[in-house]
Amino acid sequence: MNSTTASQKKYTDIMIDIETLDIRPTAVILSIAAIAFNRSNENYRIAPFDVKIDNLDQADSYHRTIDSGTESWWDQQPDEAKDAAFNGQITLRHALHKLTFFIRENTNIDTVRVWAKSPSFDLAILKNALDYFKYNTPWQFRNERDVRTYIADSQEVQELKRNDVEHIAVSDAIYQTTQVITEYKLRNK
Repeated sequence: MNSTTASQKKYTDIMIDIETLDIRPTAVILSIAAIAFNRSNENYRIAPFDVKIDNLDQADSYHRTIDSGTESWWDQQPDEAKDAAFNGQITLRHALHKLTFFIRENTNIDTVRVWAKSPSFDLAILKNALDYFKYNTPWQFRNERDVRTYIADSQEVQELKRNDVEHIAVSDAIYQTTQVITEYKLRNK
């Protein structure tokens, strides 16, 4: 594959969403989803990254934390969201390795904009976990973007309807990607 073809396949943006058992950077991570996209194009050409993580040994093996308030919050969520979050099969280390590969394979890690709602939650927790395993963060800190800030002044984007269950990482990532693409289109009419 020549370099022109390789660069054409690279996406400019990644949306990340995670589900956890705490709000601190050391939280047990239940699931990770990522969408590779370009803000100017609403057609994703690759499948979303979506992993469910075995949470049973994270606290003991990896010193990840669990908050009783977050556990209570999960008790109030729909069964579909709980089923998606609590049926993980792969280890945290393997999930982070796969996420890093997904980002490196589909983007230019020096320039990719990495979106989350909010980076101080999702990305901070991921960076803490990556650091624990001595993995390099597969994006530049200066390229982190906040979905909430980007869409804050857009009533039209705020009112976009959802047809799926919230708090399923891949569903949230897809919805947030739609919000960013819609806002980009509105700004660039």
